[in-house]
Amino acid sequence: MILHVAVPQPLRKTFDYLLPPTLTEQPIAPGMRVRVPWGKKEIIVVVMEVGFKSEVPLEKLRPILAVLDKEPLICKKLIAFCVWAADYYHHPIGETIALTFPPVMRRQVPKSSSKKNIYWQLTPAGLALDLNTFKRAPRQLEAMQLLLQYPQGCTLDNLLAAGISRSALTELQKQDWLAQTIVTVTPALPNNPYHSRPQHANFSPLALNEEQAAAVKMIKEHLDHFVPIVLDGVTGSGKTEVYLHCIHEALNRSKQILVLIPEISLTPQTIKRFQSRFTDTPIALFHSGLSDSERLKQWQTAQSGQARIIIGTRSVLFTPLPNLGLIIIDEAHDPSLKQQDNLRYSARDLALKRGQLAQVPVILGSATHTLDTLLQVKKERFLSVSLTLRAGEARLPDFQVIDVRRQKMLGGLAFAMREEISRHLATGNQVLLFLNRRGFAASLLCHDCGWTADCERCDARMTLHRQPYQLHCHHCEAVAPVIRVCNACNGENIINVGTGTERIEQYLQEFFPAYPTIRVDRDTAHNKEALENLLALIHDDKPKILIGTQMLAKGHHFPKVSLVGILNVDQGLCSPDFRATEQLAQLITQVAGRAGRAETPGLVLLQTHYPDNPFIIQLLKEGYRAFADAALEERALAGLPPYTAIAVIRSESPMQNTNMAFLNAVQDLAANEPSSGIITIGPMPAAMARRAGYFRAVLIFQAADKTLLQNGLRMLISKIDQLKLRNKVRWHVDVDPISMF
Repeated sequence: MILHVAVPQPLRKTFDYLLPPTLTEQPIAPGMRVRVPWGKKEIIVVVMEVGFKSEVPLEKLRPILAVLDKEPLICKKLIAFCVWAADYYHHPIGETIALTFPPVMRRQVPKSSSKKNIYWQLTPAGLALDLNTFKRAPRQLEAMQLLLQYPQGCTLDNLLAAGISRSALTELQKQDWLAQTIVTVTPALPNNPYHSRPQHANFSPLALNEEQAAAVKMIKEHLDHFVPIVLDGVTGSGKTEVYLHCIHEALNRSKQILVLIPEISLTPQTIKRFQSRFTDTPIALFHSGLSDSERLKQWQTAQSGQARIIIGTRSVLFTPLPNLGLIIIDEAHDPSLKQQDNLRYSARDLALKRGQLAQVPVILGSATHTLDTLLQVKKERFLSVSLTLRAGEARLPDFQVIDVRRQKMLGGLAFAMREEISRHLATGNQVLLFLNRRGFAASLLCHDCGWTADCERCDARMTLHRQPYQLHCHHCEAVAPVIRVCNACNGENIINVGTGTERIEQYLQEFFPAYPTIRVDRDTAHNKEALENLLALIHDDKPKILIGTQMLAKGHHFPKVSLVGILNVDQGLCSPDFRATEQLAQLITQVAGRAGRAETPGLVLLQTHYPDNPFIIQLLKEGYRAFADAALEERALAGLPPYTAIAVIRSESPMQNTNMAFLNAVQDLAANEPSSGIITIGPMPAAMARRAGYFRAVLIFQAADKTLLQNGLRMLISKIDQLKLRNKVRWHVDVDPISMF
């Protein structure tokens, strides 16, 4: 017998091994792990197929060393999902399939802490029986009466404790009125506040408005098959409440629910809300902040079926779930759903593929859906349901533009901004200020000669931080002491240039000393505990000022925030990327959505040097959907995604000439395939030509549709693998990139 296995190495194929006679009595199937020799070491691999043929002569095949699992840990549908992802994103299958296991299980065989419970459950025939059938069998009647109270099943231990005899159960089973199932139960992680007892769902619903009720009704009608459902709701419209009602219905059907969130910063509030509403439902949590042992425990509860609700960021999509019944993508527009290294996948697109393979619906929720999603709605490939009103008494905020031209700015704040902050604080409300730049100052500048403090490893300036007091490159994480003497002219007239969240925080404490200021960015919310502490301070409902980056702006519910100030909207107006305006429109709308989410009306102020910019005028007057419709028309005229398909090959090398030589060779290969239908653009240096000591360059590929692009890339990559230059660079393929450079 020959095993085709996926090896966790950067190789685009599977490998064949023999099953030795000593192991033939052990069952072996796809989805099981085995230990194999690999060169001079041993590694753990996953069986993809079992067969009797190999392209390699049998005498050259090596035998496996051990079978590590008694049964498959991942099902055939999940294997097919990984094969599709590896093919679509042109990534090694071994590295892709490895994502379905926690790191510990890729290195060793963890000790099992699980136990098996035997459940007895009435079959459909048993449920339909007339109890008068058992007049002459009192013990069986007693068993039937008890089991009717537990339609989801009852453990053998509980039945025996209630005085039910084993013989009565056996007789009922012989008549096919009773079935026995074995459930593997994994103990909850000690001290894990997010894991509750394995009981039935206890749901505490809130009243829905008419739009929410219509959305829930429509989604429930599609819970038995695959369909993408776009939940298009304005900020604060109660999309989460729709999720919760749909989850309750799926739980009642004994299904597992996968909830995908874009950012770890959204995890605490999401978990607390789900935990408070489903008090007795086991919840598994996945995010990058888990230790290996914590991740293993969560994986075991999900893979065994014990966890009914599974919440996580991107990689949770690869978790094995035996009873998947619903997938929810919250903030489905968010760029964080795109993985930017290794397997560069879109979690939104992969969620749709997994839903298709599992034949379950996928809900995409957002107030600012991507143009790709909206085009699918226009083509009627996705269903759509809208929430146009905010929940309760809340209403959408008003917008005002502050023209900062010729104005004296204090701490990055215009006079009108400072006045509104004072007014809202005085009425007992909270103020949120958004600036997507952390640190104290963007850089240091010599006022005598113009020298700037640049990173030695990147084409970027180092950011000045006060806590700790140092220069920090946000691209390669290099740090350096603060410079007091110019490196170019030896002058001492060194000044701070630009404003970051630290600097704004300092000014706010000076302007408004009576009110606390809370800063939320990667520096203050460096781990889950720190973030939770900050959010707890915000939710004490006392008047205060919140200043932060996107970490603060995404998806949070702050009912006391009545004023939102966007301090530098101009940052996103000058990008060369064709997706820049779409992402800026989403960001402005999402940040603005934090204002006025309760009874107090909300106000959003935008500081800009370009108040007459057509983009700003349309977005503020007509809203995101009008902007999106106009942007789709522009994309169609320009022949840009989502009307065409794009991929990028990026190359990195210590020498820029090597990069360009490699990408020129790749372009020549593409030019030799004119029938592929692919157009190449470049090669060219990346927008940041050097990062972390490596020069970077890009080659862009465009085709009329994804099928043409994929076919062309497959032919091209097989030829790239034969280029000698490929070993002199680090290169990768990025399909459907969210950044061109």
